[in-house]
Amino acid sequence: QAYEEADKRLSALLEEQPNNFDLLKAAGANAFWLGNIALGNIALGNRQFEVSRAEFKRYVDLSKQLVSAYPDNLEALLELSYAYSSLGGVEYKTFKWDAALTHFRRSINLKKQYLDIEPHNIHLHSYTADTLSWIASTLEHKGQLADAKKILIDAQNILTEQLEINPDNAEIKETLAFVFLNLSELNETMQRPDLARNNLLQAKELFVNALNQDPDNSYWKHDLVHTNAMLVRNSLYMNDHDTNEQEITLLLSEVIKPYISIKVKLVLIKFFLVNKDFSASKLILSTVDEHFETEIEKYTDKYLLENAYELTEYFTARVYYKRYTGLAYEPDCQVLQSMTDKLLTLSLKPTFLIANHLSKTCLGILDEAKLVEKQLNLMNINTSDF
Repeated sequence: QAYEEADKRLSALLEEQPNNFDLLKAAGANAFWLGNIALGNIALGNRQFEVSRAEFKRYVDLSKQLVSAYPDNLEALLELSYAYSSLGGVEYKTFKWDAALTHFRRSINLKKQYLDIEPHNIHLHSYTADTLSWIASTLEHKGQLADAKKILIDAQNILTEQLEINPDNAEIKETLAFVFLNLSELNETMQRPDLARNNLLQAKELFVNALNQDPDNSYWKHDLVHTNAMLVRNSLYMNDHDTNEQEITLLLSEVIKPYISIKVKLVLIKFFLVNKDFSASKLILSTVDEHFETEIEKYTDKYLLENAYELTEYFTARVYYKRYTGLAYEPDCQVLQSMTDKLLTLSLKPTFLIANHLSKTCLGILDEAKLVEKQLNLMNINTSDF
């Protein structure tokens, strides 16, 4: 309500002073917040994205007006870059990959223009790498894994250079750690577990280093648990049988805590299943089941991309658990197939393709499974079951 009232006042003032720098910037910032509020308003249903997109477009238009009125002002340039990132974000969340790429790339170009003039802006180097990570993720959804990897390496190089100049900068450490995590997942998907392990060890070192600076940072503590979980899972692909049992027991006790994200929990289930530790698998899966039972209303909209990813991993974990333990898994396969069939009309993310292949194989729909397998093979991904 407060932002809507502010919007009315700012619009009225801009009619009188259409090129006022502070008014244009404030109106753009207000549109940004209205767009974010709409994104979080589940009550709007699918309209939340329409409303959000309209506000972010308005943010872009106001920022363009700002740049037009003040072409030599770096702050105006930066504002427009943020506006394009925001608009790209809502297109990403609604599976509009080409539109998202266009906006993200415009944002990158504006950031580069700024950095050509002010190369020592540490925060902007971090923001640039973050936007590159979004571009990489978008390319992954288009099935362009090699291109996505190149973009992530570009982000890595930017941040590594900045860290050499600013070795104590926690923001750079955190952003670089996330780039390594993204690279590790991509390398694992591309069946290079050796490279993935190196990425994970680099991410772990950065989180440990950052926690030495700020030991009470709960976000970094969680991210370190996530990284350790991924390292444990990575040991499966590396055929590493020397994983420290004490570390795994400690990790299990940490992972089942409520504040640990669903994604981290799902990462570890596969490890325990392969190692025939069904009690540990069941323990983690039960906490995930409970989460989906109590939070299910957040997972009903197929357009919420993060939810689509988590749901896919969740039902994949259920199928594997029931197959390993001799329980009936066909109903979960049917849910997984139905969901991923829809998702694959919107995204070629390997996670969705692999889950779809699994579901069709489980249900004996072998001709369709072979077609999915061909798509994965074109990405150099082997569909052999663990």
